[in-house]
Amino acid sequence: MKNYLIIHGHFYQPPREDPESGVIPLQSSAAPYHDWNCRITKECYGANSASRVLNEYGKITDIINNYRYLSFNFGPTLLDWLRVHSPNVYSKILQGDEESARANGGHGNAIAQGYNHTILPLDTQEDAEIQILWGLDNFRHHFGRESEGIWLPETAVNMHIIDLLIARNIKFIILSPWQAKAIRAKGKSEWELLGKNPAPSNKSYFIQGTAGTIAVFFYNPELASGISFGHYLHNADELYSKLLKINFPDNTSRLIHTATDGEIYGHHEPFGDMCLASLIKKVQAGTDFILSNYGKYLEEFPPDTEAILREGEEKKGTSWSCVHGVCRWFMNCGCTTGGEPEWNQEWRTPLRDAFTFLSGRLVTEYKKQVTLLTEKDPMEILKAYSAVCNKETSPRDFTLRYIPEADQKTRIEFLSLLEGQRYRLYTFTSCGWFFSEISGLEPVQNMRYALKAINLYKKYLSPGDTEEFLQILDRAKSNLKEKGSGKDIFKTLIHTFPEGYQAALYFCSTSHNHPLSYGKYTLDKIRRINEETFTVTLTDSMTTEVYIYGITFPGITKEEFSISMKNADNPNISAVIADVQEIDPGTRANLLNDRIAAADDDYTLSELVFILEYSRFLDTPVPDFFRTKVVNHISRLLKDHLTSNGTLIPAAVFGKMCTLIHLADQLQLSFDRTITQNIIFENASKLRKAKIKNKEYIRQMIILCDLMGIYSEDLKLIPLVSGQPVP
Repeated sequence: MKNYLIIHGHFYQPPREDPESGVIPLQSSAAPYHDWNCRITKECYGANSASRVLNEYGKITDIINNYRYLSFNFGPTLLDWLRVHSPNVYSKILQGDEESARANGGHGNAIAQGYNHTILPLDTQEDAEIQILWGLDNFRHHFGRESEGIWLPETAVNMHIIDLLIARNIKFIILSPWQAKAIRAKGKSEWELLGKNPAPSNKSYFIQGTAGTIAVFFYNPELASGISFGHYLHNADELYSKLLKINFPDNTSRLIHTATDGEIYGHHEPFGDMCLASLIKKVQAGTDFILSNYGKYLEEFPPDTEAILREGEEKKGTSWSCVHGVCRWFMNCGCTTGGEPEWNQEWRTPLRDAFTFLSGRLVTEYKKQVTLLTEKDPMEILKAYSAVCNKETSPRDFTLRYIPEADQKTRIEFLSLLEGQRYRLYTFTSCGWFFSEISGLEPVQNMRYALKAINLYKKYLSPGDTEEFLQILDRAKSNLKEKGSGKDIFKTLIHTFPEGYQAALYFCSTSHNHPLSYGKYTLDKIRRINEETFTVTLTDSMTTEVYIYGITFPGITKEEFSISMKNADNPNISAVIADVQEIDPGTRANLLNDRIAAADDDYTLSELVFILEYSRFLDTPVPDFFRTKVVNHISRLLKDHLTSNGTLIPAAVFGKMCTLIHLADQLQLSFDRTITQNIIFENASKLRKAKIKNKEYIRQMIILCDLMGIYSEDLKLIPLVSGQPVP
């Protein structure tokens, strides 16, 4: 009898876009990639879409789309990002689900997830409903079908959430086996209390809600732990053997299934995708297992055993990554990842309290203001707003659906209110509490969303609202003294630059072929007045607000760097940017590349020096192709000017050569010094033997040796005229 095998991967990253621009900023911790989405796509999401199967000689024998065989869910905001930034991987994910549905009687491998990964038991009822509904809507948008199941973020659940899922006709969920309190077979009156034991994972169960039931799968804990932490993905043969050794408490239900973070398959465990692909091939070639998914299994084996859930501490619910329940996301319960031994997470409570306070004010104002604009139910409108988030309908058309006579001002107000609610929901993204320190990437990102929501609602919130929010944040103390409190961290995010300034600068950063979009902004019109001055018209694609800026964009030749911006419609809106670090790295890269493109292909010595100085000034690495040109040019210059014995290099050329070598070292542009070293040593030896005392020439050679880290005993023994310092 074959055992049914289901392996589930939970693929998720939090939303990472800067809410001001809609662009993910450079994340140095993800180096050598631009950000963590890019890095994990390369190491995991893309790897699983075309995973290599190797033979014993290391040769590729097959390429497997693991999504065809792996039960999986993708976070909606991550899948939206993949659609735009990695369309090939995105299409393979959809293809895998489509092929699995054809092979499993219409039951696809993919399932939905709560929208932006909030801890549902800690949400208000309205927010939990929106998270579930938006997650289901996003799934339907991408996969073209209804989702049978849903992945609960952190598998966090309580009976209140169960009832919400049943109301949305969700068929099944996946939980940790330690989230079950007791089980009993259908028709039995006595419950089997599990105590500290996990629920058996060899079958499906059902949970009785207020208005119906939902199926639940408690995953195999040993298998999940081994895959996640025990390096089971090092060898497919050994993993297959471990699957064969799994025992069943009875012979009636022979299901083997487990769930882990999907990123284990290639990111946390390098080449884990290849082990999974090899396992798939072994299963297909063997007679021991049937690869399946949860929807297909439920159709064949409906649950006949009931389960009841543990309540968790404070009866708030349970999860798979907090032994206390869901405390990890609102208090210092001891569950943490990373950090120093002496650190604490007392900051978690005031951080959530601050967002909860702000959320309450934002919801109150949203309902009040929307009621003034339309007779429709504000919360029903917010639920329907997923159509705009999913790009299924335009913001303009969405507005007309509820306010048919809306003028531009009304439309912008209406859409800004909705966008403020989206960012309000983002503030509760679970990653903000998962790790050890409030100044980390994820809590700060949640603060950015809070700041954006405040800015969108600034004419509705009172100064007292903002002050109370900051006072609560002030109670969230960082483990790093220099970071202060949540209030101090939040204040570092506040700037005085106008809306859309990064996009406007980006559109001005090329002299031709201007990009048409930047994050959530689209370019309507750009006009170059002169070498340094532009007028730019751009639109926020979510709120439809239009911005017109006059921008003076100086080159590096300016002694003092500054960019001035003025809003053509409102002269009171202006800014001066005096720090190059306030410019997005993508814009700086455009500026550098534009300057490289404007130079002659042969690149004069002066142009090379200028571009390298510009690179250093912009704090932007030169592109690889230009690095090669610089290295070749330096090598050629040195060779050309060092072949004549005792001939001085012209002062102007020598100065630029030294500057070029110095800049190349600063920018870590390594070049071959062997030829130069041999020429200098040979000339120095000849000069010494001939007793030629061309001191200026010798001085030039010593300076070059010092710059390049070359030592010549012959040069050091020749008397040197003191004078000019080394450039």
